[in-house]
Amino acid sequence: MQNFETMRTGKTGVAFGLIRSIDSARDVFVIPYEVDEEGEVPFPYLLGIKSRKETFECLIGEKVPYQSWAPFMACTCDELDIYYTKEARAHEGNMPIDEVSYENLFIEEEHVDTDDGYVFIRKIDPTTIECVVATHDEMRKNPNVDASRIYKLTLKG
Repeated sequence: MQNFETMRTGKTGVAFGLIRSIDSARDVFVIPYEVDEEGEVPFPYLLGIKSRKETFECLIGEKVPYQSWAPFMACTCDELDIYYTKEARAHEGNMPIDEVSYENLFIEEEHVDTDDGYVFIRKIDPTTIECVVATHDEMRKNPNVDASRIYKLTLKG
């Protein structure tokens, strides 16, 4: 991360100089716009699937907090695509799927549960999610999933 006070942009240096030259001035703190009230960088992506109309269907939005397992979709096979975007217009349900990024999730056969298994996702940091296949009852009873069942995906810009 660059130090804004030493960058040679002209505008920034003048602004810091003017603020500091005031007799009652205190030090300047730069607060990045992407930090929320708790000082945490919000998760920038909407997570979803490809709809039958070849559009992005958002299943996990901004309201799901970090470290909280959220149901994503039924586990029907050992491979699925997790689509993601930063575009707010994706909530409208008409964003073409070819304008959205995706990552493949490959699930080991012993973890696949096509009867009542569900893929759950939790946000770890602004570019990382974790996925697990479990039943809704399992997640209600014990959300502390065995680490060997967790799949980690890094989302790329």
